[in-house]
Amino acid sequence: MKTGDLVTYYWPAFLSRIPESEVDKGVGIVVEVRSWVDSGAADRNFGLDIYVQWPSGEYGPYQEDELRLVT
Repeated sequence: MKTGDLVTYYWPAFLSRIPESEVDKGVGIVVEVRSWVDSGAADRNFGLDIYVQWPSGEYGPYQEDELRLVT
């Protein structure tokens, strides 16, 4: 994912106790992608934080597997 991509929030099926309609955030825009590395375990603890702005005004970081690209 990259800045400017449109995304939706993906609600994992194993968390199905909460209805998907309650976590529907609409279509958001990726504002920033930050990579990070744990200096104490750089070979095994690293990743990306993807910052998304949602239509509601909510803004925050997500993991790649929590988002789906809108095509």
